Amino acid sequence: MIYTNLPALVLATPLLLACLCFAFARRRRVVQWVSLLGGVGWLAMAANLAMQVHAQGTMVTEVGGWDRHYGISFVADPLGAMMVVLAAFIQLAVGLAAHARLDRKAEAFWYHGLTYCLAFGVTGAFLTADLFNLFVWFEVLLIGSFVLMVHGGSDQQLAGGMKYVTLNLISSVMFLAGCGLTYAHTGTLSFVQLAQVGIPDGPAALLVLAFMLKASVVPLAFWMPASYPAAPTYTIALFSALLTKVGCLALLRTLGLLQNEIWFTVLGIGGVLSILVGSFGLIGQANLRRMLAFSSVSQVGYIAIAIALQQPAVVALLIVNHALAKGGLFLVAGEMERLTGQTNYRDMRGLAERSPALTWAFAVLAASLAGLPPTLGFFAKWDWLSTMADRPFLVILGLVGSAATLYGMVDVYLRAFATPGEAQEASSELSRRRQWLMNVGLGSLVVAVVALSSSPVVNDPVREAGAAFKGPLVSTATEEVKP
Repeated sequence: MIYTNLPALVLATPLLLACLCFAFARRRRVVQWVSLLGGVGWLAMAANLAMQVHAQGTMVTEVGGWDRHYGISFVADPLGAMMVVLAAFIQLAVGLAAHARLDRKAEAFWYHGLTYCLAFGVTGAFLTADLFNLFVWFEVLLIGSFVLMVHGGSDQQLAGGMKYVTLNLISSVMFLAGCGLTYAHTGTLSFVQLAQVGIPDGPAALLVLAFMLKASVVPLAFWMPASYPAAPTYTIALFSALLTKVGCLALLRTLGLLQNEIWFTVLGIGGVLSILVGSFGLIGQANLRRMLAFSSVSQVGYIAIAIALQQPAVVALLIVNHALAKGGLFLVAGEMERLTGQTNYRDMRGLAERSPALTWAFAVLAASLAGLPPTLGFFAKWDWLSTMADRPFLVILGLVGSAATLYGMVDVYLRAFATPGEAQEASSELSRRRQWLMNVGLGSLVVAVVALSSSPVVNDPVREAGAAFKGPLVSTATEEVKP
């Protein structure tokens, strides 16, 4: 273990970029360059952190030099560092696409700064070393997400935002109550010490329910299909790729700290229900965004079951695949709506002829989401099915879920892309520069999926980052540091 300020510097970068975006809010071009160049710099810093962790081991920052039992600490273990790289990459890719679609009014209302506030909270949640500060970082990212959800002020956004805000506030209350009860019973909130004393059932119930709601695990997942169709697709791409993953990682870090193993069963049952509800829910949807939201519920079910069965390497691969594929698919959905002026994919026609590049992007991302070979999703689903080999019901369930996702994606392709039709007027035209930004942002997500699919050697760092979690799902940092 190495004590260094590098994790804190990586964490502080999105906060600095947010402040700069707010400070120059009236100078549109300056904000655009700060957002884009700052995103590139942050991704480079995150990649450097991940490489340093891979080469030298877990890195720890003790803020202010305080003892880890009393001060704030940040721990960059292999999985946390990998998740920060993922967050920085998606922030940059989706940010490029957002630049292509944002108008002056949206930029004037601090959109870029808000996305970096969201990224600041996400990064803190990935690197925190204690339960209370995990709550703090959840609230930081939720503040940004609340504003982004209603950014634009349409009636549909306000209605969806109310559902999103209400349910997330409920989960925050449960989370805070769980933290208070945990401290009352154990005298600590440090992951290091909680690994030794365990969290009793009372606070454990509150924590598990709060994280299941934030991760969108059934029966606490219905806020997602209700709220996701309301916001712009570039905003939902960021939410779908990152916010539910924070909830999943919180479950991964805390579930093994609980005294009673019944919570593994509770999460597993929730994962099973998520696959069933998400799979059957997406089949009946005509609204493309709502269908993708139900698909996210289904995919989170796979992650929840992998966590419940203590398979962190599988969890890591599933998280990376879903973040890249679903983030890209929401961007594709936005382009489909722009080109046709429709939100119902069954009313769309002729997109394959009109935009071959968009067709290929959809095909690659949809194939990876459904788990078709030789995509990244295939490796993730294969690993998941391999770990379930002695549980026939889960194997069948996993295949049914993948088949439902494939059916939904094929239906979208056949109706919206392959079916010829008269040219439809675009709801808005993009300039050459804006179209280039959209192509680079969406294309980078497609390239990432293809690159991670191309060689098992490339996949190994993801699996290794997950495998660094030892039983019972406690990171190497927890094992090496003694209270």
